Amino acid sequence: MKKFFAVAASATLLGAFAHADSYGLSISSGIFYPSNSLVKSAFGDQWWGFGISPASSRSATGGRIDYDVNVLTRSKNGNRVFIFAPTVGWNQGFGTDPRGTVPYFAARIGPAYTDFRLFGDTERGLIINTNFELGATVGERLRIFGRYDNFTKRAGVNFSGFSLNASWLFASF
Repeated sequence: MKKFFAVAASATLLGAFAHADSYGLSISSGIFYPSNSLVKSAFGDQWWGFGISPASSRSATGGRIDYDVNVLTRSKNGNRVFIFAPTVGWNQGFGTDPRGTVPYFAARIGPAYTDFRLFGDTERGLIINTNFELGATVGERLRIFGRYDNFTKRAGVNFSGFSLNASWLFASF
């Protein structure tokens, strides 16, 4: 069932990207705050991260299909984690001027590949990610947002958490 879900979600994600008005790449940075006490004790209360993600250089007004690729990685005291989570869902903008500041809400779902070593035990495999994002686009390129990622457990470990991020669309074509 997990393989079927992974294939279906990946096909949906690729379909959403193929039907975007235009394409782009964004660079993002943020701080992730895990909610699980085991994960906090192994990796710390906050993780600083950077990433490059596909992006749609879309107007922030109105609603449309949205996609996202989130990567979380951390290594500390012999413990390590890598999570790759492509998701697809809905983005609803609440404004009329795409060149101004427009608040938005997004909800997405998709598979997440995990590879982690925690206190000597190694686990790899697929889990499910659901994320909810609340933020604002500023102009046509800057996005500032808070996001909650809810991951299903893998080997009893839950990597869910909240993050504060900023993203800059640096290339569109």
